[in-house]
Amino acid sequence: MQISKDALEKYLPFPLFQALIAILAFGLLIPQLGFYWDDWPMIFLAEQGSAELLREFYSYIRPLSFWTYSVTFPILGVTPLHWHIFLLALRILTAVQLWLTLRLLWPRAERIAAMASALFLVYPSFSQGPIAVAYSQHFIVYNLFLFSLYAMLRSLQAQKTRWVWLSLALFSTLAHLFTMEYFAGLELVRPLILLAWFHNKKRSSLKEALLDAGREWLPYLICLAVFFLWRITLVMPDDPNRLVWIGLPAFLQATLQNFITVVFDTWAKALNAGLIDFSDRAVVFSLVLAVITALICFGYMHITPTKQEASKGSAGQATLLGLSAILLSMLPIQLTGRTLLGGLFVDRFSLPAMVGAALLFAGLLHLLLSKSIHRNILFAALIGLAVGTHLRSANEYRWDWEEQRRMYWQFHWRAPSLEAGTSLVGPEVMTAYTSGYAAAAAVNTLYNAPISEDGEVDYWVLDYYDNLLAHETELEDNLDLNFSISNLHFTANSEKLIFYDNTNDGQCVWFLNEADQYNSLVDPGTRTLARFSQLNLASEVSDNVPNPAIFGREPARTWCYYFQKMDLARQQEDWDTVLSLWEITKTRGYTSNTQFAMFPIIEALLRTGQESEARTLTSDILLKQPAAYEKLCYAWQTWLPEAAMPQELADKGC
Repeated sequence: MQISKDALEKYLPFPLFQALIAILAFGLLIPQLGFYWDDWPMIFLAEQGSAELLREFYSYIRPLSFWTYSVTFPILGVTPLHWHIFLLALRILTAVQLWLTLRLLWPRAERIAAMASALFLVYPSFSQGPIAVAYSQHFIVYNLFLFSLYAMLRSLQAQKTRWVWLSLALFSTLAHLFTMEYFAGLELVRPLILLAWFHNKKRSSLKEALLDAGREWLPYLICLAVFFLWRITLVMPDDPNRLVWIGLPAFLQATLQNFITVVFDTWAKALNAGLIDFSDRAVVFSLVLAVITALICFGYMHITPTKQEASKGSAGQATLLGLSAILLSMLPIQLTGRTLLGGLFVDRFSLPAMVGAALLFAGLLHLLLSKSIHRNILFAALIGLAVGTHLRSANEYRWDWEEQRRMYWQFHWRAPSLEAGTSLVGPEVMTAYTSGYAAAAAVNTLYNAPISEDGEVDYWVLDYYDNLLAHETELEDNLDLNFSISNLHFTANSEKLIFYDNTNDGQCVWFLNEADQYNSLVDPGTRTLARFSQLNLASEVSDNVPNPAIFGREPARTWCYYFQKMDLARQQEDWDTVLSLWEITKTRGYTSNTQFAMFPIIEALLRTGQESEARTLTSDILLKQPAAYEKLCYAWQTWLPEAAMPQELADKGC
């Protein structure tokens, strides 16, 4: 057995094992992931902006953080695959650095270091990993913080090179703090790590260890104090999320809510009764992967050699350090009353707490389970559950990217060119993970729209219920509404709105026109405003082609392609083109999932006086989708009013 153990450790050392787990958790769907949420402003700025605009974009909150993108964009470009691989590498590196740091802190507790770093790697409290461009910055900063801990301990260990390691530790401390504030709370864990170090190494009394730790912590404390002074008084004196005491009850409530969410609620996502659904192949696959991962973890931990079992002292330190790290790491957000409850993207605030959670569980495994085989089983189960959770999350993002690409290409087919100043108005967010300013950045990227020197952009995407409902009665009065994100801004004018609808599964994207006020499948709110949709803002004259590095290759030209081209020709009153495209769809066997998509054809037939063909198509539409009656009635009354009403419509009171 010893031979096999040595062989396994030689050919699969622990960092490679961590990489394997990371690939299972985050890497399997990477080729099918794209851009989401805060990725899009960065991609837009990289494509159409300048270094100065990128710097200004962050000046309102993190004035020095633009450097990360100044380094990464020239290397990674705007291809999604590059960013997802990069983020995967960053996540593996954070876990390896934590493992190396904990091995220095507890050299006789290798299993605690291994379990804590592996749990940290896949801890399921943070589910937004597929947002690779935005969170690459977070994990760059995470790496800087963890390296500062490693370098700090090396400075205490190495006599001849102490000042080299100390300089590196202080530099990376300043770098992570001044780049991003996310991990500032973790700086309060540093003196506890120093306390554990001196207590373990010198076997000194608690008082002596406290004095040594305080002395060593002093330069890092100065760094932290300088950072807070810089941020609060110099950079953001009017920060709406500034650290203001909210009162003891509110603070305790936020603290308890966040702690319970990180430690307990997180695992409810990983295993609950709702996951037992054999009809959902993606869920079943994630559970199978969880089992396979757990078996791999158990096998590796069971076979690889352990020089010495962790002592109760090391396990106790890990547990207390983990508890402290969870509470202290989220202290800045708790002081502002913010919690991990509610909101699609709030679990990002759990990022700094992942170190503490991993330490807590690794310590508890050693405190509560005396036999290594029992620890290995439970540890493997936790890793497996976490991996399955991340796969399910990535699958949701995969489908979101498919939906995004479907919409972007249909926008391009339907409106190859858009007049500057156009707002696209939908009844809800564009997709679950791309809405508001992110969707606006995506559409500007799609159309290769320039950014002015002062940050004005050509297009915006509005949510009717969030942005226009309160102003519905003012739309006829040349209304202006201002929207912005950082230094990018746009003025939406009520005379430059195009309403679109994508609320029914299986339908193509619809650019609404006046007739759609009778379309019962369109969202009720936007249906009443279809008359404000200015389709003349869309035109066919354009040499713009969506960047395939970003949006991928053009999808197959099936029904939705021809529908968008028919609808564009309908807008241009090119009835012959509408009918010729219809003939192509019939020849190739392309059909629509909804009969409402047949209205460009109905209009072309009526406008060209082909009454007989229009009657036949009307009968077919009503037979397949009776809900189309109201719009068909409008069509016959408006587009060929001199014709006798089809009997099917007359019988219904048209």
